[in-house]
Amino acid sequence: MEARRRLLEAYERLKPLTLNLGDFVVSRATTLFEALVATVLSQNTSDRLAIRALENLRRLTGHPVTPEAILRTSLSQLLEAVKPAGMQKQRAERLRAIAEALARAPGLLDRLKGMSVEEARRALMRLPGVGPKTADVVLMVAGKATFPVDTHISRVMPRLLGLERASYEEMRTMAVEALCEP
Repeated sequence: MEARRRLLEAYERLKPLTLNLGDFVVSRATTLFEALVATVLSQNTSDRLAIRALENLRRLTGHPVTPEAILRTSLSQLLEAVKPAGMQKQRAERLRAIAEALARAPGLLDRLKGMSVEEARRALMRLPGVGPKTADVVLMVAGKATFPVDTHISRVMPRLLGLERASYEEMRTMAVEALCEP
């Protein structure tokens, strides 16, 4: 398969690059809920600003951040905590809505590990404000064979594969098939 070969060649060329995983907000998450919070905080902003917002949330609610702690926190306090990431009203409301949904579905995040990737994706995407990329980031943190496609990957991957364009699902599927162990 040509796509697999090209992706693996690109992977081998890029592998020597050194990444500081501490620069990525999701790498600082200590639970799946924190990974979900970190991903929401990183949407449409830099990881540096999302890290500041996550640290603020931890100072406010305790470490790790939990759905229960979010629900105990006033909206005005949440707004202030997530302010560094920008769009604080939308983020605070989204975090509150996710926490409420998880309170109605206790243990959902723990059950993800026992689900297939597709079943787990569907379960996460039923949460308010969780789309394919956010679901894939959380599932990747959970050790599932998936591949989140961000803005940069969506620009580079079609060029790398000689495609005019590719949908999120097409790119995710090609990356999983090329990079994940069978």
